[in-house]
Amino acid sequence: MSATKTIIVALPTLTAAVLLLYLLNIITKFYIIRFYIIKVDTMSANLSSQDFWKNPDVVTRYATGGNQVQQARFFQSAPWLAKYPINKGETIVDIGAGTGEITMLFATVNGAGQNYAVDYSDAMVSVAHRKIARAKISNLQVWTSDATQLKLPTEERTVNRMISFSAIHWFPNLQGFIEGVNKYLAPGGIFFFRYAGCKGDETLELAEKLSKDEKWQKKFERFICPMHAHSPETMQITIEKVGLVWEEAHIWKNTETFDNEDGYKTYVAGWLPHLYHLQGQDREDFLNTVVKTHCARPDRNKNGEITVLDTQVKITGSKPS
Repeated sequence: MSATKTIIVALPTLTAAVLLLYLLNIITKFYIIRFYIIKVDTMSANLSSQDFWKNPDVVTRYATGGNQVQQARFFQSAPWLAKYPINKGETIVDIGAGTGEITMLFATVNGAGQNYAVDYSDAMVSVAHRKIARAKISNLQVWTSDATQLKLPTEERTVNRMISFSAIHWFPNLQGFIEGVNKYLAPGGIFFFRYAGCKGDETLELAEKLSKDEKWQKKFERFICPMHAHSPETMQITIEKVGLVWEEAHIWKNTETFDNEDGYKTYVAGWLPHLYHLQGQDREDFLNTVVKTHCARPDRNKNGEITVLDTQVKITGSKPS
């Protein structure tokens, strides 16, 4: 009899306990989901350059539309190669090498030397590995490293030439990057940087303007562009601060030319960070809006051939012998 009473008395207590655990489970799941949503939203709103270039979709689009532009920029730098010819057996490091297009060209010129393509993005490095394997280039090694905390598979003070094409405007920590260059550059070694000045880039400025239109303003209200406008003056101060020699800088309006609207669209899709703040149809709609708006300018559309201006910066310097 007493056992039966105990069971009857215990049942309400057990039911309450189970109900409490059930409620706690629901509350916990709610906050986990809420935290996840807030976290994802914050990451999207404050997209870093490192997060941006780790996105496989970005890399795929870049590899489709950006390589021809990169190759053109290599050949535009021919006067620098003529002024500073590559000596036999040099060690060359390309920082922010992306899919390795420019490094492969340097490796061809520097056939008797060792070349390194360095990038932070595993997705970029993976594409570079495949390209180099197909091209059967034996003197080019791909390496993963943060450009602002540089770690290379070669000894310090042994690199003859440090280069960077179209990457520095993605580096948030300029001081860290330059310190890494100084760390690995050999005495008498030289460096050459070419990057976007950002200010004056017609595509970037158009995207910024459109993002503030009524249709898009809400979607971009927390967006922060991960690109950085490192002025030549800031570069000079940073370079000289670590003991490197600043030799010359050149900033100019660069013209990119595309055969048609589709060519320009492919180019924009390969790098414009605003697109990857959006999802699905919004992304495609914003891309089309940017492209159509630019191509509607008579001064940028001559019989279907599309031109676009951007600002480019070239920096040359060396390490004292």
